[in-house]
Amino acid sequence: MTIDACLPVGYELPEGVIVRKALFEGSHWQILETQDKGHALVAGAELTDRWLAAGLIGAGQFSEFDFGPRRFASVWSRESQMLCPIADSRSPASKAEALAFAQALRDTRLIDHEVPLQDAIYVEKLSRLLPTYSISSRTSDDVVLGFWLTGGANVSAKSFRRLRQTMSWLGSTH
Repeated sequence: MTIDACLPVGYELPEGVIVRKALFEGSHWQILETQDKGHALVAGAELTDRWLAAGLIGAGQFSEFDFGPRRFASVWSRESQMLCPIADSRSPASKAEALAFAQALRDTRLIDHEVPLQDAIYVEKLSRLLPTYSISSRTSDDVVLGFWLTGGANVSAKSFRRLRQTMSWLGSTH
């Protein structure tokens, strides 16, 4: 499925990176591939204002800009840093990647205990899961973590045996 990008190919974001193509989208946000193979999250001002008001992002973490009549904000990540919707992520390839996501989940929960995260965007650079405030039913955090760890299986992170079967690199000491 082709995504209609909110910004044209070749557009320069405030971070100085050039937009190539849209990879993922949701209501009021898109994740774009940049010319340097990194990724940029571009969100409408109404969504970033909500994240800011909730304390999920800090002032200055996103760069604001106007495109036509709309106000946007963006954050750019290097190719080596995860920036993706949880629902479309790949399984982590290492314990370090798994721990980085778990830390982001924990850091997000320290700020907001209630917001549903099953449709969140994982921004490793900020160690944060940014909710998209979709209308889907809430999923518990242990299932969100298990879903991300397995690359898409609805498995609770509390189910060690099932996780270990799915993630062969996960040893019992981990």
